Amino acid sequence: MKIIYAIFLLLLCHTLAWMQLNGRLFNDWWENNFWINVLIFSPLCFLIGYNYWVIMTEVFSGYVWPVKLIAYGVNIFVFATCASYFLGEQFLTIRNIVSLFLVSLILLSQQVLPKKHVFEYFTSDEHPENDPTKNWHCQDQAFQ
Repeated sequence: MKIIYAIFLLLLCHTLAWMQLNGRLFNDWWENNFWINVLIFSPLCFLIGYNYWVIMTEVFSGYVWPVKLIAYGVNIFVFATCASYFLGEQFLTIRNIVSLFLVSLILLSQQVLPKKHVFEYFTSDEHPENDPTKNWHCQDQAFQ
């Protein structure tokens, strides 16, 4: 449930940030109320994004890479959706489809792939023949 709440916060944060940056292109309010935009929405985006970051770093046991990659992936989806809806830009171009596919792989990898360090695969006791720290004598014999 924490992850769903955090993703909702992230969607809200990225949508507000997109509106701050691009709202002036389709609505005069954003252009005419620059300081309201800066004074209200900037801190709001920061607080929402910070709450997302705190929740997700807790979920991922303090690791920040998965948190950043999920934020990046969600941002790409929000950007593409907002640009299409508010500005009428084409959503289904080859570039967008390839980008969205790659972002989907990034998001999927953060949920599916194990969170072990790469070296843990080579240093586990399950496969001692793959552990370079335990086979130094074999490497020394090869050089003689």
